[in-house]
Amino acid sequence: MNQFTLTDDLLTGVADIDDQHRKLFMLANQLIEAGTTPRSRLAVLQALAFLGGYIDYHFAAEELAMRDNNYSSYVEHNTFHESFREQVCNLAEAAQTGESTELLILRVAALLTDWLITHIRFMDRDFADYLKRITTKNSIHLPSSSRLKEEGLVPSDYVVPDHPGAAPASKSPSSS
Repeated sequence: MNQFTLTDDLLTGVADIDDQHRKLFMLANQLIEAGTTPRSRLAVLQALAFLGGYIDYHFAAEELAMRDNNYSSYVEHNTFHESFREQVCNLAEAAQTGESTELLILRVAALLTDWLITHIRFMDRDFADYLKRITTKNSIHLPSSSRLKEEGLVPSDYVVPDHPGAAPASKSPSSS
């Protein structure tokens, strides 16, 4: 059973943002599930690295879109992103230093439940509403992975997962 589900109250109405949030939730669920496998330590480390890489990619796309569109709350939103990146990095360090898998999974679940859902419900929806107000195009898109790579915001070899069974990216943006 999935612990994290992108429910209607978390949808922003911007397809790219909602699609990326679905992937974040899918990766979070894979991380939680990894803690229940026989080889859970390695599976958790891999899932946490993959989730961290995708978080970096997602945040880079949102932040570039904010700058491109002169979003007035960029600094505040970016501060929340930086805080979350730091917390995920702290979890990865705890995993590397031998924190118990069970405790690590509990910490990950608490962080994601509290932070990610609250952030989406308020900050991301506010940004999406802003984009919808200022955009006259029929559809709003976040910057492409190609543009993020060109701008140096993600590693040139980062591979964006495109479906639930996607193989982990070759390199996470947080490791660059």
